[in-house]
Amino acid sequence: MIQATRVHTPDGRYYQIGDEQYPSVTTILSAISKPALSRWIEQQTITQTIAAADAVYRSTLTQPPLSATTFATAVQARLKMQPGKSRTLAMNIGTEAHALIEWRLRAMLGQHGPRPTVSDPAETAYVAWESWAIQHDLEPIWIEETVWSSRYRYAGTMDLLCKLDGQLTLIDWKTGKAVYPEAFLQNVAYQRAYNEMGHEPVTQGRIVRLPKTADDCVEVIPVPIGVDEFEIFLAIRAVFEWQRRQK
Repeated sequence: MIQATRVHTPDGRYYQIGDEQYPSVTTILSAISKPALSRWIEQQTITQTIAAADAVYRSTLTQPPLSATTFATAVQARLKMQPGKSRTLAMNIGTEAHALIEWRLRAMLGQHGPRPTVSDPAETAYVAWESWAIQHDLEPIWIEETVWSSRYRYAGTMDLLCKLDGQLTLIDWKTGKAVYPEAFLQNVAYQRAYNEMGHEPVTQGRIVRLPKTADDCVEVIPVPIGVDEFEIFLAIRAVFEWQRRQK
């Protein structure tokens, strides 16, 4: 049986499958701009700059006034102490929530292991997931398994393939404040790869957005299963290949 191994390259994450290397679905989707992510980074940069300026101001209240240049240099130095802190924190919360959900799903299959230790926001996401899960007939089949398309040369790791209320369903967990369009393309690409490998066709796809705060709630979004969505993904696949060849 062919095994898939993750490989990190200058072009992003790939999968070694036999003698071939296929780019991951998320690496392919990086070929398109993500305005929401850009806006979030911009907002976080502004917030961190204001906080750094305030910290420098407060630390110099008992000292002679700083020149504009000295003040700006001090703010820049403080910002360098925490590069990408907000984005890294958000990514860590998502990773921790995924790990805790995976732990629970594997336990449902009799694969018991130690419960991961996670942060409070990840625990909040897990509790919300558990409340949602017990309301449905959820039978895990594949957990964090890799699928690939030899025809279109791509691969990726599904969060979960399961029977959800009797329907064969491919699910992706998300912990952001919103679900963005590329998440649907990711799910559809996984579905097509899974079906191509000769398995029972997936009936439906779902994006399950999990809250990181108690005042938020689980959001379940159906994934369109159609030719149009997959054609869009293949177009992005072509753009990714073109960009790679320009380097």
